[in-house]
Amino acid sequence: MSSWLPTLYTLENELLTLWNEESQPNCVIGCHRLLRREAIMAGGSSGGVLIAVERMNEEIPQGAVCVVLFPERGERYLDTIYSEAWVREHFGGVPHLWRYLVETRACMTITY
Repeated sequence: MSSWLPTLYTLENELLTLWNEESQPNCVIGCHRLLRREAIMAGGSSGGVLIAVERMNEEIPQGAVCVVLFPERGERYLDTIYSEAWVREHFGGVPHLWRYLVETRACMTITY
C-alpha cells in the first residue's frame, strides 16, 4: 500500500534481488491473516510482505530459514484496513479471503 521505494533499494541496486508488488486488496488480506494467525496487527505494507512470501512458498527450499520484516504497526489503520465496513466499501466482499489460512511449510512460520 506504499507508493514509494526506499532509496537504498533502487531497481539498479545490486542489493535488490527480487521485487514484488502487491495490490491493495492483497495487502489488506495479508494484514488480516497476520492478525488471525499470529496476533500481529501490522500496516498495509506488512500485509503485502506476508502475501509475497505466501506466493513464494514453492520457491523456498525445504528447511530454509526465512526472515520476514514487517515495516509498520497497524493501530493507525483501525478505521481502514481493520474495519470490515471500510474494506467492503473499497474492495467488496473479500473478508472470506483472510479467513482462509494458507497452508505453509515449516520454513514459513512467522515468529517474532
